[in-house]
Amino acid sequence: MDSYQRIAESFQTTIEAATMTVDGLAENLSLASELLVNALLEDRKVVTAGSGSLRAMASLFAEQMMGPGALERPALPTITLQPLADNRGSSADESLARQLRALGQAGDVLLIVCGDSSECHGAIAAAAERSMHVICICVSDSSGMLATGERLHVSIAAADERSCPALATMAVTTLVELIETGLFGTE
Repeated sequence: MDSYQRIAESFQTTIEAATMTVDGLAENLSLASELLVNALLEDRKVVTAGSGSLRAMASLFAEQMMGPGALERPALPTITLQPLADNRGSSADESLARQLRALGQAGDVLLIVCGDSSECHGAIAAAAERSMHVICICVSDSSGMLATGERLHVSIAAADERSCPALATMAVTTLVELIETGLFGTE
């Protein structure tokens, strides 16, 4: 198989995965954007975090919120947490939880991107302790955590798991677009 054919198949697989998952993602992405818009209108901040290689998705979200965006607008208050080196053997999740206890305020929103919600249990619990809202974008089929109370779960699952990072990127950038539209309308 030549390179072009391999590239075309890879793109086609991701396009098919996006088409198959949009119905399952649309409602919770819409709810997530409403929660974020309301928090921002109440002068709250968004705290982002991620586990493993998915930290990049949390950073992408924050970068797009702080950057100029598709519309001419001010930077939107967003902080990205990174696990801190700890000589006591704490896990990345424990490190994030500690930071959330120090920085999180009631009404703020934690947007966490992880392989599944169990990877971020400590951070989610710390956000709850601080009366923060939680949006968990899980790049797996983690049906164990659904939208309940102050927690919203967006599960990104695809038959071909190699498509999941691309779908997560699409979900994060779409979420930023929905927030911009909710705050500033359309041009």
